[in-house]
Amino acid sequence: MTKKRKKIVIPKISPVKMKKIWKETFGKEQKVISDSTPFGEYIIYAIFANLITIIFALIVHKWLPPEVPLFYGKPQGSEQLASSWLLVLPGLISLLILFTNLAIVSLIKNDFSKKTLVLAAIGATFFSTITTFKIIFLVGSF
Repeated sequence: MTKKRKKIVIPKISPVKMKKIWKETFGKEQKVISDSTPFGEYIIYAIFANLITIIFALIVHKWLPPEVPLFYGKPQGSEQLASSWLLVLPGLISLLILFTNLAIVSLIKNDFSKKTLVLAAIGATFFSTITTFKIIFLVGSF
């Protein structure tokens, strides 16, 4: 005997109604990045770049050797080596820098300081992404 399955109907909610629900639930309209934050579009790109870097490092972890040269500033040898799963560290630190700088940007009023903090966070993202991919393609068997 076969049971007839009921089809689940998901109601469509308009964006205006969603904003109203959000406002009623949380008390105010929320934006991820405020209008006063400089380079807002690039911040979104930086967040995605960090997340992609972290996810890629986790995916290729199984094809990497057990230890990778992560700490280039240390003397040559075993002090430079770290476990291959630690390749997510540059992306995580870069995300931490990004969110910390965004929190500071929301507190200060000087436009030059805001732009400097945002660009420093985007630069940290750029360099951590390059470093992670360079290490992966240097030691990985691709």
